[in-house]
Amino acid sequence: MWLSDSQKIGVAFCSGGGFFLIFGVILFFDRAMLAMGNILFLIGLTIIIGPSKTLLFFARRQKAKGTAAFFLGLLLILMRWPLVGFCVELYGIAVLFGDFFGTILGFARNLPVIGPYIGAGADRLESSNIGGLGQRRNAEKKKKKKKKKKKKKKKKKKKDIVCAVRIPFISDVSGSDGPRS
Repeated sequence: MWLSDSQKIGVAFCSGGGFFLIFGVILFFDRAMLAMGNILFLIGLTIIIGPSKTLLFFARRQKAKGTAAFFLGLLLILMRWPLVGFCVELYGIAVLFGDFFGTILGFARNLPVIGPYIGAGADRLESSNIGGLGQRRNAEKKKKKKKKKKKKKKKKKKKDIVCAVRIPFISDVSGSDGPRS
């Protein structure tokens, strides 16, 4: 497989974190399970992509709201507010990892038994304009960049237009070299 041994361990930590989060929700927002799930997820993410890339991922300016919400949710869970903390944390996860949802959905569509059902559900969500599934921010940014490029090209074209009509001077018509007096 394309993962190194340490990255496989990181995937195991992330999976364990996911299971702890799911069981924490099933057990009526058990604070210990949710906290353990978050910690395992963060450790796994750090092992998979490395400490410096993890720090850069959470420190991006575009992801500041998501990072603040995620860690605020984790803090609220640790301060015995698991329901509110989990909701805040879900918002943070949606902002942080929203760009990856499209990739995850593409992978889930290719699963052998349940893939077609996941694809049908995702198509319904997209057709009802409820979810962009990770394409919303990137698509908006790309549209804005395209509009700016088009405006710049139009301005350049307007500046580059040169008058191609030659206006004859009096000297050209009469054949003499200078003006007549």
